[in-house]
Amino acid sequence: EQIWKETGWTSGFPDGKWRFEIPDNAAKVNAGALDYMSKNPQEMPKISSVVRHPELYDAYPDAKDISLFTHKGSGAEFSATGGGGSQSIKLSTFDEPKSPTLHELQHAIQQREGFARGGSPGGNGLFDYNAPAVVKLNEQKKLLETQLSKTPYLDDNMNMSQQFREVQNQIYALDKQMEGEAAMYGYKRLAGEAEARLTQARMNMTPEERLANYPVS
Repeated sequence: EQIWKETGWTSGFPDGKWRFEIPDNAAKVNAGALDYMSKNPQEMPKISSVVRHPELYDAYPDAKDISLFTHKGSGAEFSATGGGGSQSIKLSTFDEPKSPTLHELQHAIQQREGFARGGSPGGNGLFDYNAPAVVKLNEQKKLLETQLSKTPYLDDNMNMSQQFREVQNQIYALDKQMEGEAAMYGYKRLAGEAEARLTQARMNMTPEERLANYPVS
């Protein structure tokens, strides 16, 4: 932390690699250009024509050539082909643009520097069933399973009873919800994702504020 305060460098991240921060407070995203792109989805301009960030492009000149496009879904995504191929960032038309753009640009830097990488929910089988939300849902499931064991399976017509079917469907829904929560929790705990969210949290800090606030908790 003292090294950070005096030099702006740290190796305190999980991958142990030295890094410094490029201030993002002066970065600008041309919202008008994104609006045009949303109405003309075939347009895929270079990011430098939409996102103004001279300090970033000075440090990583090839980042200027990352393709940018929009979609009408939710969330954002950075993708890169192997062997130094094309790279792109996809933004949702519903999001405030600066924060998710910087998040995905951080993933681009991680790829260039060999830093710990991000991922996607459930990617590579990464599920964390010890997540607090999952544990809470599992407690609800156990109560329902107890209820199900006391619920008559058949009705008077020897068909599955409506009550049994309803409780069983609740259990199925909880299983699906638990899987989603476990996938999201595992995703958020990836070091690369934590760093990208940190980029978002610190995006409006001045260089002086960054030095005064050590980024590693």
